[in-house]
Amino acid sequence: MPDLFYRYRRSIVLFCLVALLVVTFPLRAVSTDDLLLNLNQAQKLIDQGNFNLASTMLESIEGKLSKQAYPYYQAITANLFLRQGLFNRAIDIYSSLYQQNFGEQTNNYLKLLDNYIQAILGRAKIYSFLASDDIERRDEFLKIVDSDRTMAIELATEAVQLSSSNSVREQIRAKLNLGKISDNLVDLATLTEQIESLSTSRDKAQFLLELAQLSPDSPPTIKKAVEVALEAQDPLSLSWTWKALGEYYEQKGLYEKALEASYRVIWASEEVQDWLGSIQGQWLSARVYEKLDQSAQANAAYRNAVNTVKTLRADLAG
Repeated sequence: MPDLFYRYRRSIVLFCLVALLVVTFPLRAVSTDDLLLNLNQAQKLIDQGNFNLASTMLESIEGKLSKQAYPYYQAITANLFLRQGLFNRAIDIYSSLYQQNFGEQTNNYLKLLDNYIQAILGRAKIYSFLASDDIERRDEFLKIVDSDRTMAIELATEAVQLSSSNSVREQIRAKLNLGKISDNLVDLATLTEQIESLSTSRDKAQFLLELAQLSPDSPPTIKKAVEVALEAQDPLSLSWTWKALGEYYEQKGLYEKALEASYRVIWASEEVQDWLGSIQGQWLSARVYEKLDQSAQANAAYRNAVNTVKTLRADLAG
């Protein structure tokens, strides 16, 4: 028991903090400054992958928001939806905030653009998959994909222009977003140097993965991303990077390595309740089991993935 306590002591402390907030909020008026501090804590929980605790904290303050704090609550709620793969919900909020020019006075505008673009591209990717899976609604889904790509280009171009006088991270993020849509508009050599100059972090691992998608020689960059994630000991980064490496092994026919990578994806994702990542790991393992002629294991992996896919698909299809 002592070992279990020490292993999970951070989660226990965070849960107790949230419980304390829920209990004490009704007993006193909450100032705008206090609300903003709590919203900042919720964002930190999202960044750490603690989605359940972040959701609990957001629910605890929903009815106590001042007019000044409400847009920040909306933005952080959208960030949670984005991380959970609930792209339609995130886009609805980001679109509203974008039209209100949220963040222009507080240096949060580029972050809003970044998250808005990520949500749009995430939705476009899933609708592209749905279009190949649902013949009757294919044209409908492809129209959404085209519309999303057009909107993403507009937002990414705006972000690149605005980021030129900002931090290196913001410049990298803006260029990567634009590169995902139009890679011929990005100088890969300069972008690579900027990413390699960063210290070890989740951002660096993610940037390397996104750079690999633009690079003509992606495997070394993917492996470097895995190394950064391992050094950072960050479950979300490990989920993303092992998925990319597993897919590379699958393409090369290195099925045993791909299978090992798929389970690393699942373990890392479930550690932080990143169910979208877990689905992707299950799909990868199912495909690999099929190629290894292990149908029973493949079917089990597919069933596990489908149960969660249904939930995400219901949200997307409306």
